[in-house]
Amino acid sequence: MLDYIKENCKLPPLNRPEYDSETDTYDLYFEEKETYNSYGLEQELICLPFETLEEAQETLNQALEVYYDEEDTQEDQETTRWPPL
Repeated sequence: MLDYIKENCKLPPLNRPEYDSETDTYDLYFEEKETYNSYGLEQELICLPFETLEEAQETLNQALEVYYDEEDTQEDQETTRWPPL
């Protein structure tokens, strides 16, 4: 699941797991990554359903860990570019 999120979703997730009583699932929402599409379609929300709250929370924690790791890497790269040219 994490590979799918990294490939298709903008991080961080838009919410904490929310219970959907109609489907009896715990849902996490993400923005779709901006990618080129020849049809000019707008980006969509991606809803990932999970059967248990624990499964949804574990995925949320993993996604946040990836997000914070990427943020730290980006900050490190920006500080190594100092002073600006």
